[in-house]
Parts: sequence; C-alpha cells; structure tokens
Amino acid sequence: MAGRTLRGLGTGVVMLLALQVGLGLIVARTYLSARNTLFNNGNWVATKTTLEEGVMGAHSYVFTPQALAGGRLQLAAWHGYQEVLLREEVDPAAVELDFLLKPDAWLAVELQRTAAGYRGLRFSRHPDFPPMVFEASPEGEFLSKREVRKLGRARAGRRTLRVEVGPKRADALLDGQRVARLDGELAGPQRIGFRAGSQRAWVDDVVVVERDGGRFHDGFDRPRQWLPAHVLGIVAPPLAAALLLLLLARRPGADPRRLLFVFLTASGVLVVVAAIGWGFLSWRKGFYPDQGERLRREETYWRGELEESIFRRIDEEHPPRPEPGVHRIIFVGSSQTRGAGARTREETWVRRTEGLLERATGGRFECINTGVSAYRLADMARVFDERWAALAPHTVVLDAGNNDQGGSPRQFESTLVEMVRRAHGIGARVVLVLEPNSTEHERPALARLHRVMREVARREGALAIDMHAKLAGRRDEGFLWWDWVHLTSFGQRLFAEELVEELLEQGVVPRGGAGG
Repeated sequence: MAGRTLRGLGTGVVMLLALQVGLGLIVARTYLSARNTLFNNGNWVATKTTLEEGVMGAHSYVFTPQALAGGRLQLAAWHGYQEVLLREEVDPAAVELDFLLKPDAWLAVELQRTAAGYRGLRFSRHPDFPPMVFEASPEGEFLSKREVRKLGRARAGRRTLRVEVGPKRADALLDGQRVARLDGELAGPQRIGFRAGSQRAWVDDVVVVERDGGRFHDGFDRPRQWLPAHVLGIVAPPLAAALLLLLLARRPGADPRRLLFVFLTASGVLVVVAAIGWGFLSWRKGFYPDQGERLRREETYWRGELEESIFRRIDEEHPPRPEPGVHRIIFVGSSQTRGAGARTREETWVRRTEGLLERATGGRFECINTGVSAYRLADMARVFDERWAALAPHTVVLDAGNNDQGGSPRQFESTLVEMVRRAHGIGARVVLVLEPNSTEHERPALARLHRVMREVARREGALAIDMHAKLAGRRDEGFLWWDWVHLTSFGQRLFAEELVEELLEQGVVPRGGAGG
C-alpha cells in the first residue's frame, strides 16, 4: 500500500513538473511573441524612420509586434508601403527567401542597394503593377524596367525565391525554375531589402550566402532574448513549484496527496489560461492597427506638436509683405502639403515647386508652406483668415480632400466657397489641387469631394488641378507612396513637375516678374 502511494506521488510529481515546464514554455513564447519586433530583432532598418519629413506609423512599425506577426516580415503592417533594408552590407553569392502575396499585392526584392541606387525584381498580383526587373534611383524612380511575365506567377501560397549572384549577372529562380536574369555588375558590398504596397505581403526565412563563406539567416521569429527566455521558462516554474510543494508538505498535518492534487489542478488551469493568452496574442497581432480612432489620436498629437512650430517658423522666415519683384505663393493643406514622406525638407514638393518656377521663368518666387498635419478644410479656412491672408499672397494653392472624407460634402463645399472668395477678396489667384491618393486606395468619398472642388472652381473662377489623376497616370514610374496619402521624394518631384506645368500653361504665375 505504501509502495503504491509513493508510486502515485512520484507519478503526480512528474506530471506536475511536466505541466510546469509546459507553462513556462508557453509564458516564454508569449513574452517573446510580444517582444518580437524589428527593434528587438536588430538586423533590419525600416526606411520610413529615416525620413526627415516623417510619416505616421513609421516608428510604431519598428517598436510593435505587428511587423513580425506570425514570425514573418509583414510589409503591409502600419499603413503598408513598408521598405525594410538589411542593416549591414553583405557581398552575396546567393540570396534566398520565402514570400507570399495576397490578391492585389506586390513585392519588390531590392539588390545591389548602394548610394547610387539599386536594382531588383518585382513580383506582383496587382493588374496596375506588372512583374518586372528594374533599376531605380536612390529616391525611387525607375531608370529602367523590363516586364517579366514569369515573375507574375506569384499566385496564392508560399513561394521560394533564390537569386544566384555572379560578377556580371544574377539569375532568379522561383520555386526552383529560372524566371529572370539581371545583367551588369551585381557583386560587391551592398544592402538588400524588400518593399511592398498596401495589400498583405510577407517575407520569411531570408538567407544570404556571402562570397567569403559567411552565412546570414533570419526567420523573423527569434528576438535576441530567445535562448535565455526559454531556459528560464524550462527551469524556473518547475523548480519553484517543487520547492513550494516540498515546503507545504513538511508542515504538520499536511496531506501530500491532497497538496499534489491541488497543485496539479492549478497547474492545469494555468496552462490552459496561458495557452489561450498566447493564442489570443498571436491572433491579435495579425490584425494591423486600423486607420480609425488610433490614427485620429496620432493626428491630434502631430497637429499639436507641429502647429505652433510652423507658425513660428513662417513668422521668422517671411516678412509680412512680399518683397518687390517676388511672386508670393501660399500653399495651404495638411500633412501632404507639409511634405510628409520626403527624405529632406529640400525634397518636399513645395520646395521643389519654388525652384522649378524660378528656373522655368527666370523670375523670383517665394513659396510659403503652411501645411499642418491633420488639418481639415475648416482648420485651413480658419487659419487662412487669421494669419495667412495678411501675408498678401499673389497666389493661393489649396491642396485638400483627404482629411475631409468622413465629413459632409455640403459643408465642405460651403467652406471651400468662403475660402476661395476670401482669397479673391485680397487679390490672390486661387488654385484648387485635388489631393491625390494612391491608386491602391481608391475611395468613393474622395472622388465626391474632388467633384465638389471642380464645381466650385468652375463657379468661382479658380483653377482646379486634378493631381490625383495626374499621379495615377504616372503610378508606375517609380515608388511614389509611403502610405495612401504621403508621397516619397520621387512622388513629391512628380507632384511639383505636374503643378508647375499647369501653373505656367494656365498663366497663373508670371514669366519673369512678380504680381500676376
């Protein structure tokens, strides 16, 4: 009888230790899953975080677990259009990776990334962005591109890419079949990276075999604390449970079997609860933060931080009245007007517009950028009345539409009419820019507001420029967008070029002098 009791206790203790080890492993995996971020990974750089004119969500992508949900690099997380580059240079003999594209997604694999630009392959399931081999400038303009239909076989399901890099060429193999070739110098120190659009695309199991025999591998599922967390999870819970059970069993009148039963029951419940928590966290990470309430809170923060600094900068840099011989243009809008997404302030579309106008006309122009993130048209109209009308602009350029999509088109129209009339009242020409969005985010609400802007321009004697249509027509000349509304430096250059062409063709600005 005593032997059976001891054997029963021994079996129970083994079960308890096993449950505790399981509990420790689940807790360790939950902890690591919550901490599995690009920041803790340490191998990669998200390009959005390097922009001088930042965009929302850039740092959240690096510091939250959505980017590596499921142990894969998720390029559509945090508003999509992510570009992620290997932090250190490599000299690859071969690059291997797995990837998956959802419907209407595309993925660019970037090779030979240096200060002079880069080359790459684009896999695509989007009808507007054909699969191709390309060469791009540092700001993302396609310098050359060649459509390769075989790269379009990125159908549903996990695919495997291997790029074999030689001194004068590279061969791309998709699922073991040769599908494309890149000619030219491809060897040497370089960075590699990945870029995608708005729809879900992920990359996994990246392997770089270097010419010197080195090998880099990242499965995106092991943050730097992986080993100590697992060791602690295996050792600490069973050890703590065994010590606590031993201490309680030594108390006078204690019943070891009853204590063991209680411990086993509690451990089983904890294992189930921990497993549910781990499953919920893994499931929740797959849902990217929406562009609703959280985005509005971010916008409010950006607006509060930027508004006063923008007002102060304009007061410091621009006199109350334009200097003789200078054509003053005030640009009114929100974050797109501010130039969010540009690598430097000099590459924002407003700065580029000033330079293009002066080179095209030989005249002097003063382009004042009043864009404030999160502004809606009512905010723009209020501040224009309070501050910018007093600066006596010759021309007012209003870039609007995106932030008012949730409001009333009728209210938008009445506010727009008042603002146009106010600008005309101070003798300024008015240009209404139909705020462009990425064609991967076509939305009926924006189209309705654009129709309102065209109609108001027709009735009130303003010029309407459909920048949305103009950039849509040039959508595959390079990488234009950092999200659905913020332009890359290349996108900002196209915006400025199209705007200047219209201003000159329509005679809005003078050729060689002020006024107008």
